[in-house]
Amino acid sequence: MTLTLRSDTESLADLLNLLLRSFRTLRRTEWWRHLVRGGCGFVEIKWSQHKQRWHPHLHVILESAWLEKSLISGTWYRITGQSFIVDIRPIRDTDAAIGYITKYASKPLNNTFLARPERLQEAITALGGRRLCMTFGTWVAWKLYDLPEKNEWFPVCSLRELLNRVASGHPGATRIFNCLRNTLRHEQTATRCNGPPRDDDDHW
Repeated sequence: MTLTLRSDTESLADLLNLLLRSFRTLRRTEWWRHLVRGGCGFVEIKWSQHKQRWHPHLHVILESAWLEKSLISGTWYRITGQSFIVDIRPIRDTDAAIGYITKYASKPLNNTFLARPERLQEAITALGGRRLCMTFGTWVAWKLYDLPEKNEWFPVCSLRELLNRVASGHPGATRIFNCLRNTLRHEQTATRCNGPPRDDDDHW
């Protein structure tokens, strides 16, 4: 499930407050408590350069009975007072769901504002002390962000050394570089893809 907010000139902090407060209220509704057993949620933040506005939204994995999109949309609009754009789809592939959770649990700050110092500073300030990954219901005991044991980490090389190895044709370095480059390309093109949900829709 994806929950969005309509945004205009609001600060990122105000939008995050509304998003997280509204999600808490949603989880307290009678139909939610009856139909949803548990799940996990991930906050994602993007900046629309074209519209000059923030776009924070929630990606959620649910363990639940079937939920009608119209029910979620209507409830979300009543709670937020301004937003009705939601998306919900059944999980048909367990591996794909695991990949989805892993992606958002480990995702860095979005590159739509990383290269814009003023926006980056606002994001850092607005995100201070906030939890961007959360569990609820029967999933509360699950930990999404345990740090690995020290012996699970090992250094590869510096970025400069990686690029030098790529330039010399090192196959391992080339595979790592291509993986990083493809991830970046995916992030850059995600906002331009067709189909719901879109980050540049007028009603977001």
